[in-house]
Amino acid sequence: MGNTTISFAESLVYSSLGITVVFLALVSLALVIVLFSKIFSGLNKAAAESPKTASAQGEDAGIIAAIVAVVTQDAASRGEQIVVTSINEAK
Repeated sequence: MGNTTISFAESLVYSSLGITVVFLALVSLALVIVLFSKIFSGLNKAAAESPKTASAQGEDAGIIAAIVAVVTQDAASRGEQIVVTSINEAK
């Protein structure tokens, strides 16, 4: 194991090669992200065209559940009992 040294020119070549590899990897990742966003936006458009139910709305389902809980609690405090049978989107 001898003493190996490289010249300044070789160090510049190695540095530029390393930087090139890193930027090519970053560009590849950016292209993959753009490709996936185009694929998944097409899937989201198809899902948006289908009718939604309260359980299929994801985050909205939690909001709906909270509103129903508040309304039923308010009715219970007045001695009334309500039953929610369906939830429909107002148009």
